[in-house]
Amino acid sequence: MQLYADCLYEIQMRASVIDEHLRGEYSEKYFITEVEFICLQFQKIFEKIAITSLVANIEEYAKVRKQYASDYDPIGIINGLRKGNLYFYPKPSMPIIKEDGTSHFEPITDGFLTEDDLTKAWKKCSNIIHAENPYNRPHNYENVQSMFPDWLTKIVVLLNHHSIVVNNDYMLTGSMRWCWDRDTNERPHVAGWDKVGPIIT
Repeated sequence: MQLYADCLYEIQMRASVIDEHLRGEYSEKYFITEVEFICLQFQKIFEKIAITSLVANIEEYAKVRKQYASDYDPIGIINGLRKGNLYFYPKPSMPIIKEDGTSHFEPITDGFLTEDDLTKAWKKCSNIIHAENPYNRPHNYENVQSMFPDWLTKIVVLLNHHSIVVNNDYMLTGSMRWCWDRDTNERPHVAGWDKVGPIIT
C-alpha cells in the first residue's frame, strides 16, 4: 500500500513541475532543452504509471516475469500484467455529492490517459530524449511540445481519483490532490477494499 502511494506521489510531483513549465513559471534557456526536459518528466510519469500497476499486482506479475525488479519499460510491464490480470490498469472516476450529503463515484469514460495513449506518448518522449542522428529524420520538437497540455490533462483525469483491481482479488482506490490546489504538498490518498468493505485506510 505504501509503495503504491509513493509511486503516486512521485507522479504528482513530476506533474506539478510540468505544469509550472507549461504555465511559464520556469523555463530552460534553449527551446530544445526545454522540450527535452519536459519529455523526460513525462517519460518518467508514463513509466511510473506502469510500475504503479506492477506494485499493485506484484504477486500475479511475478508469476510471468521473475526479473520484475529491473523492469521499467511500460510496454513490457503492461503486456506482462495483462497475462495475469485483465483489470490491472487504473479506472478513473469522479466523486458525485448529492443534495442529502451522500456521495458516490461515477466512472469516467473518456478524456483520460488510456493504455494506448501511454505507450504512444512514451515512445515519442523516448525518441526526443535520444540525440538526433543527422542522417535520420530530424525531431519535430514543436509537434511534441503541442501534445504536452493534452498529456498532462489526461494523466490528471486518469489518476485524480481512480480504482485498480489488485491480483484479481480486491480493489485499491487512489486520489491525487495537486490539480485541485497546486500550492498544496498533500500526499496522495490510497485505500484498499475487499468484497465487504475497506480493509486498509
